[in-house]
Amino acid sequence: MSPTAGRTTARSARPAPDRTAGGVTQGAAGQALDRGKVSASQLALLFITSRAIPPAVTMVTVSQAKNDAWIAELLAPVAACGILALVLAVAVRFPGEGLIEYTGKLFGPVLGKALGLMYLVFFVHIAAYEARQFGDIMTSIIPETPLMVFIGSILFVAAVIARGGVETLGRFGEMAFPISLGSAFLVFLLSAPKIELVNLLPVMEEGVSPVLRGASLALGQYAELLPLAVLFP
Repeated sequence: MSPTAGRTTARSARPAPDRTAGGVTQGAAGQALDRGKVSASQLALLFITSRAIPPAVTMVTVSQAKNDAWIAELLAPVAACGILALVLAVAVRFPGEGLIEYTGKLFGPVLGKALGLMYLVFFVHIAAYEARQFGDIMTSIIPETPLMVFIGSILFVAAVIARGGVETLGRFGEMAFPISLGSAFLVFLLSAPKIELVNLLPVMEEGVSPVLRGASLALGQYAELLPLAVLFP
């Protein structure tokens, strides 16, 4: 056997370098890291399920736009998409960092921390508002059941999803999207025979200003999407 063949055999006999850390391979570690993320498609489904599917014409919008409230509600998501695109564009500039982290880089340590604190307070406010809104809707359907039962149930579900991690939230969005879409389509289909388009007339009887005021108020509903910006992959 030649010396070259002997060296080749010796190199092939050497064990492969250990690429593990604490008994976990790099691939497994990457998979574990992925369990803490959501994909772009999952985040998009969460956005759509949260706002685009269950629209509601609020009394605040009606008070301004009156009979044109439906136009204001159609304009609001267009403006919301522009704001959301701006938020996501900023997030792309700081990959791997959370919203609270890169606000410090954009506005400085003091103002950045103040904005981060305001964001957390806003997040708690939105959670409380949504829980109460869910409770009010359910008590209007089942008035005999105490309000706290419904609020406690939705908070329990939210706690279970939060305990499961961000990936659980992403998969919940994938599951909720077809259910929400199917429910919205079913409601439209059942109510279609009673729809009278003549009730939408006259259109913009008082001009564009009431519609724009109503749209600006309806836009506030979409501020609830901002907490989801922390999930941007």
